[in-house]
Amino acid sequence: MRKTAVLLAAVLLLLMNVCPAGAETYVYQALGFENQAVTADFSAGLEPDLMNALADAGFTGDPLICGVMCETYQKRDQDEWRSQWAVMVLLHEGKSLMIYGTRDFRNGWFPWTLTPASEIFLPAGEQTDLRALPLRDMRTGEITDVLPAIVMGQTTYYLTKRGGRLYSIRTEEGNGAMTEIFYRENGQAQATVWRNGQEQETYNARFLWPLSLEFWRIQDVPVDISGLKAFESAHPLPSAEEYGVATGGNFRAEATGASESLGYIVCARVRVLGSKQGSQYPWYHVTLGDMEGWISFPYLNQVSSANGEDILNDWAQVQGVGMLQRDEALRTSPGGGSSETLAAGRMVHILLRQNGYYYVSIPQGEISWHQEDGAAFGWVKTDALKTYTSPLQARYGMGATKLIADP
Repeated sequence: MRKTAVLLAAVLLLLMNVCPAGAETYVYQALGFENQAVTADFSAGLEPDLMNALADAGFTGDPLICGVMCETYQKRDQDEWRSQWAVMVLLHEGKSLMIYGTRDFRNGWFPWTLTPASEIFLPAGEQTDLRALPLRDMRTGEITDVLPAIVMGQTTYYLTKRGGRLYSIRTEEGNGAMTEIFYRENGQAQATVWRNGQEQETYNARFLWPLSLEFWRIQDVPVDISGLKAFESAHPLPSAEEYGVATGGNFRAEATGASESLGYIVCARVRVLGSKQGSQYPWYHVTLGDMEGWISFPYLNQVSSANGEDILNDWAQVQGVGMLQRDEALRTSPGGGSSETLAAGRMVHILLRQNGYYYVSIPQGEISWHQEDGAAFGWVKTDALKTYTSPLQARYGMGATKLIADP
């Protein structure tokens, strides 16, 4: 059986044009699918299609620090899926730039889609051990998935296969003990201490921080319960009664759908000043940037919903950004007077849209994953901005996107 598995792995790797160094094959059941994952590292270089995709993205000449690929076959009844993912770390302008690649097979391989995941997660110039490892159930030892993983000493950081997010952390503590931290949802983590497959202690944390690797440094990620509690204390969630995230819909001057629209909401953190019942839904009186107005119930998510279920995803999502394509006036209102000129290349968070203008949040320091408390605000012409889903995408000019559907 083992000889058959090894032979199959070798054949598949030849088909993938990947050097078979570090090759492994895993077979497991998950979500009703029969899965087979064939992995390989890039110790002898990248496979040609991926190398060409990197060149097209402008990364020609960047040395490869490390990288792994996994080709997955999923089968259930007569349905079959085949896909590849790859995670690479390049030395780019003195930084360890992590890039994800994915592609699917449908009568032939689709082109690679590349996504920069982080340029700060891994320290520059340090040895990185990046592997594709099976994730095993702590109780049974059965494989539940095969994921990209960073191994540093006794700690393994499992990443998601697509999108560059932290999935879980496992730290060996000796004597059969291990601490496992799962990042189940944005803003939530569950830590468990295991000993010989038996659960010893658990802790559920809730904090205000994104899962996206774009904003994490590996040395800041807590790897045990005490560290998780300290991190939670340093990054508390906002008050459910005072703050919310507004997306979509109109920002109104009064608590009625017939009142003046102050702009169509892209995405904004707001402070709730009060509320009143409308004809169909409640209206919330809020401050959005340096403006005051009203938002209808369907367009505002607070930390907790009416039935007590947590709504944390909107708080931990990376807020979309715009990058100025030219020097542009920052105006006090759409078409109004200029308060200052913003230089080309400046990044801003986009909050509202109105009559060919965006209302934007301008950070005083480096742009982060959401608008900062001390930001300045103003209006710029929409054609002056190219929009992206995150600051990292904007910095590398990849993934330019429309942030919001037309109202």
